[in-house]
Amino acid sequence: MPSNNGLLWGARGTGKSSLIYSVFNYVKEKYNIALLEIKRNQLRYINFILRQLNNIDQKIIIFFDDFSFAANSDDFIIFKNILDGAVSKNLNFLFYTTSNFRSIIQYNNKSSMDKIEQQEALDNETALSDRFGIWLGFEKFTNNQYLEIVNYYCLKFNINNDKNFINNKALQWSLNRGAKSGREAYHFVKSLHNKKI
Repeated sequence: MPSNNGLLWGARGTGKSSLIYSVFNYVKEKYNIALLEIKRNQLRYINFILRQLNNIDQKIIIFFDDFSFAANSDDFIIFKNILDGAVSKNLNFLFYTTSNFRSIIQYNNKSSMDKIEQQEALDNETALSDRFGIWLGFEKFTNNQYLEIVNYYCLKFNINNDKNFINNKALQWSLNRGAKSGREAYHFVKSLHNKKI
């Protein structure tokens, strides 16, 4: 039975790609499945790649990590056509995409568009998002969520500094870096562990 394609979208550093890899590592022990990551600069070769994989008797997750497109760009049109053509032709292919944008489309200044352009932009967003049966959003972390991850990594690295000191330094780190995320929590604790803070 066919499965749904998935779009994981949201704030950077919140674990979208990590979740894909974790789930894949879990299911590959039980099922005959492979994961193939396609980089943005490889997108132009995707039809060739899929043709090479077409006769392999194995489920393959085609993973597009950290993708976004300018509306009506060539890459956007290629990507949309990939999801249309390959999905209908080969049930062994499953597409998962991560993006910092819910619609995968970046607009420089949507408010400056006229009504027709805004409708076209909406149609583009809908046309692309309709190709994903699974949507999973990752919101920005709260202070408490961020500090909880910091404290988890401190335990993992056996860092026993005063908790208030660590939390204050971690919050300052997040302000300097412009993000409260699992990735930044990890970077902070590594720097703390290496006594660079």
